[in-house]
Amino acid sequence: MSTSSNSASGGTTGGGGGGWAQAQPSAIDGNVPDVVWYRPGFMESASLYTRMVEIFSNDVEILRMLLLSMKPREVEEYAQCIVSIFTSTGRILPLIKSLLRHEFESRALSLHKSDMLRGSSAASKISGYYVRNIGGEYLQVLLGDLISEIVLNPDLDLEIQPTKFVSFYNRRNIDEEELEQKLEENRQRLMETAQIFIERIIDREFFTIIPRELRAIAAYTSQLAQEYSPGQVIPLVGGFVILRFLSPAIVTPESYNILPADVIPTPKARRNLVLLAKLLQNCSNGILYGAKEIYMTCMNDFVLRNGPSISQFLEVLIKDPLSPENAIGSRPFSDLDQTAPLQVKIQQIDIADLFTLHSLVYMSLNQIHQKKKKKKNH
Repeated sequence: MSTSSNSASGGTTGGGGGGWAQAQPSAIDGNVPDVVWYRPGFMESASLYTRMVEIFSNDVEILRMLLLSMKPREVEEYAQCIVSIFTSTGRILPLIKSLLRHEFESRALSLHKSDMLRGSSAASKISGYYVRNIGGEYLQVLLGDLISEIVLNPDLDLEIQPTKFVSFYNRRNIDEEELEQKLEENRQRLMETAQIFIERIIDREFFTIIPRELRAIAAYTSQLAQEYSPGQVIPLVGGFVILRFLSPAIVTPESYNILPADVIPTPKARRNLVLLAKLLQNCSNGILYGAKEIYMTCMNDFVLRNGPSISQFLEVLIKDPLSPENAIGSRPFSDLDQTAPLQVKIQQIDIADLFTLHSLVYMSLNQIHQKKKKKKNH
């Protein structure tokens, strides 16, 4: 499945004389079997693209069905475009909630509950892109100085895996006694650095700048976990907040505008960041290291010590800061569930995103028709 508009139209869409391949709206509505293409200018195309966006925004189940039928690589191709368009129409949270519920329902009936909200799922991809878009400022304020300090310090060494310490850093002549001494120094340094990160993350001072939409997704994840996997509530919430949101920013800070534009982490700095992210992740899910990563088992006491404080952080995170606790009749984040009348301002949506969605529509017309027919019969 390609995101190129050329594949959808069977011809070029660029060049002079306008450039918007256009489909008759009846094709998207499912009333005719074919897409009719021609090459008018933007203004003539606007109403048809508006109709396309309206159809998907008003019925998120159609898009959910298409996303769930895709391979992980295809979801990756379309995720950013979908998040952009649905954010602009105010329908992104209903879409994410629909994807999350399907993920929990389908996994609850399978033998693979451990794969719940795995990184390749549509729910994880879409929610991950969305919180990345809305959480940039929070990440910069929360972690910017800590990450910059690590990246800009060429002498900082947090490596605790013996083979990597020897080969990656070209220390082949080191004897066993000196190796163990250096590794022990790095273990202490890694724990000290991770402790600084944890204390910053759980600091109540920063709660006020956490995007409320992120907290709403975490809260909904918690509700679904309580319903379908009661013993995994905090680990699943932690998987969303730490693994899908904070860890990627720690490992690739240059992609989140956390670092100056001209600063890219060196391989050594990147490895330091990876080790930190790994340790924070296990503190959040409570999983102790074992035979799979023997070199990390020395961190198990650290994981046990810090697990409760991260769990407490996550328990507070899922509470609505605008909803009084235990207030009669209050429903946390209820205002975010209320969707205003849809008003699509097509000129404010990136043309490239519209082309990408258009390509998805074209490639999936049969599935859309079947979905609408099935819904009509019910």
